[in-house]
Amino acid sequence: MDEKKEKIKNIIWFQHINSIGGVETYEYELVKKYSETKDIQIYYGSGDLKQIQRLRKYVKTTRWKGEELECENLFVNYGYKGFIEHCKANKYYQIIHADYKTQNIKPQLNDLFDKYICVSDLVKKHFQEITGLDDKKLIVSYNPVTIEEEDRRPCLILGSFTRLTPEKGKERMKKLIERLDSIKGFNYIWLIYTNDKDAIISPNVCYMPPNIDGSRNVMSACDVVVQLSDCEGYSYTINEAKHLTRVLRTPLPSADEMGGKEDLILNFDLSNIDEIIDELKKIYINKAKKDTGYKAKEDSYNEILLNGTNSYREELSKMVEVECKIPFYDVVEKVNRKEGETFIVDKERVEILLKHPAGELVKVIHNEEKSKEEQKNKKEPKQEEPKKPTKPKKTTKK
Repeated sequence: MDEKKEKIKNIIWFQHINSIGGVETYEYELVKKYSETKDIQIYYGSGDLKQIQRLRKYVKTTRWKGEELECENLFVNYGYKGFIEHCKANKYYQIIHADYKTQNIKPQLNDLFDKYICVSDLVKKHFQEITGLDDKKLIVSYNPVTIEEEDRRPCLILGSFTRLTPEKGKERMKKLIERLDSIKGFNYIWLIYTNDKDAIISPNVCYMPPNIDGSRNVMSACDVVVQLSDCEGYSYTINEAKHLTRVLRTPLPSADEMGGKEDLILNFDLSNIDEIIDELKKIYINKAKKDTGYKAKEDSYNEILLNGTNSYREELSKMVEVECKIPFYDVVEKVNRKEGETFIVDKERVEILLKHPAGELVKVIHNEEKSKEEQKNKKEPKQEEPKKPTKPKKTTKK
């Protein structure tokens, strides 16, 4: 006789996982904090792939396909109908994230729920007022949040106020952005005020419409203002920025004529780009970490979630990180994969993707199951670590 399969301790259901939102942050912070000591699995109907991938770093996260499930505790947010009927649980919980009274929304109650978990005293008070539920049915558990020490370091803020055309240094900017994007652990945002939106694609570039009346205030907030032109008669961007912050520019004679404090000088041919990157790292590393002294109220999930071994950790060690070689449609996740996109799959699926009739759809970039010896012999990835920079050669001018 087969042994009866042990029930999953805690299942969390999400009808849809958005690309951004408080509920999405809640689920991520919850599994990040408790995945080591609690047996948690997430099931979802649809969702943003990046959100799903980061959840899979901690817990098994599965698209529900209509199968029957069983667990000790089931936790749902909104949109549980159609799923809850197929998941048998010892206890049912609904997490109440919204202030229904203030939003003038009448919540739909369900007799299955043993408890309603409210994210604040205010939410509990208003939920109780509009539902009339007994106090014993309501729990307050604040949203979990864990701030790591590295989270306190502000990101480096770069700013440009320019047309993105060849003579204004578009290609130089593109090359510098590519290099900065490749540095592991280097957090930066490059604000580009221009009409030429999306001329350079990067997750760290934010395009803004020209703000002629407020540009100097933005410059003052930037760590470095960047102008990488071929030539300038007497650049207003550089002239203004010199009063307010550091400047990264090309060796423009007219800018030399301005004088003032030292600028970072990137050669026209990018021959000293490594030295410039070291200088930017130095500015980043020396930014003071912020600590407001605030201490968040503790959540109650240590008592609510059932303890259990997270067997997914062993499963995760057998997962493979891959990178798309060509665009293709992912029939499992039901999304279009883009060239260069990375994601995590199990060993069986990676074999299918590598031996596809259309050719190799992906390449393996990280395999947790490789031996330490193999990892030692493996070529290092082309990423730069954010180390303390060495003193650059002569790259500045007064």
